[in-house]
Amino acid sequence: MSIKLIDGVPVQATTIDGIDADAVCSETEIDDKIAAALLLKINTGTWVGDNAGNKAIAHGLGVIPKLVLISSITSGSMGWVHGTINRNTFQDSYANVANWDATNFYVSKITCNMNLPGITYHFVAFG
Repeated sequence: MSIKLIDGVPVQATTIDGIDADAVCSETEIDDKIAAALLLKINTGTWVGDNAGNKAIAHGLGVIPKLVLISSITSGSMGWVHGTINRNTFQDSYANVANWDATNFYVSKITCNMNLPGITYHFVAFG
């Protein structure tokens, strides 16, 4: 065993399962890491439809969304975009759309009309 200075005070160095005790995270550090991992990210935004078949919408989460809720006040329609990342299948209610990423989700005008021209759409993205 060796002697170390901690805050100017000599203390005997210890190990936990062969790892220097100084390398072990404190309970607070562990709690902070768990909280950061569990933190739900939420962002909102709008876009104006342009009739594109696979329109990219920036969601601002910095992570791939798990769910995006969409509403349009002017057309009276609403829907959702969801993904199954392990299967690489993303749908806007009924139609498959391009795979999401940490920057964009995608919508289409096929079947459920999530990108009609001139319509303002509002979204809430959860990541």
